[in-house]
Amino acid sequence: MFTNTAAALTDATWAAQRCASAAQQAQAIEREGRAALERFCVYLRHARRLPQAIHVTLVADAHLHHPRGYRPHPAPHHPLGCAFKQ
Repeated sequence: MFTNTAAALTDATWAAQRCASAAQQAQAIEREGRAALERFCVYLRHARRLPQAIHVTLVADAHLHHPRGYRPHPAPHHPLGCAFKQ
């Protein structure tokens, strides 16, 4: 499990921007499926520092999951989180 410390140490502006971004990403996933996921900078195929064998294994595993199983969202524990619902 990975986390972004910015989610815990942020202000209301960042939280609002993240809520808008999460909604846009969710809509893109609904429209385009895996193609939308693969464009996200955090998608595994963009990783450059993993050992090759691990990278190949993780990317193959990611392809086993349906894109709707990924849901971009602001950190649920964040006190300034939005009410992102879909």
